[in-house]
Amino acid sequence: MKKSFCLSKDLFPIIPVPHDCVIKSIRIDNQCLVFDFEDELSSNDSIAYWFPKAKTLTIRYHFSEDIDYSIYKKVKPNLFFKNGGYKCLTDSLSDENYSTLLNLTKSKLEYIDHHVGYGYGGYSIFIDLGQVVLACDVDVIEYEWKD
Repeated sequence: MKKSFCLSKDLFPIIPVPHDCVIKSIRIDNQCLVFDFEDELSSNDSIAYWFPKAKTLTIRYHFSEDIDYSIYKKVKPNLFFKNGGYKCLTDSLSDENYSTLLNLTKSKLEYIDHHVGYGYGGYSIFIDLGQVVLACDVDVIEYEWKD
């Protein structure tokens, strides 16, 4: 079952959060950032409420214009970040940055949360993956639930 959420409308969509679900792979395909999740997803509490029979999930974030994303790493308090913060690992597209994105799933990468920003003239969604945050300018998010 597919469900789309349009971010360019005036009405804010209620987007399910696959909290604590493990991402098997990340890729860029057809102007979309694509997350493929682990099998047996419905055993997770955050999914059981929305789709109790879901076996797995694919999320597609459609880039609103060019393929553009930034990867930020959470940092502990230090000389430069007194209260902690985020350090930008990538802010331009290159083969090295694309490799950084693809390699995120080498360790058990979990989807923690997402935050949608409207009207900032910048990124539309921030995706919290634990120690890493992805920032993307997207216009449509598509969830594909597989039973």
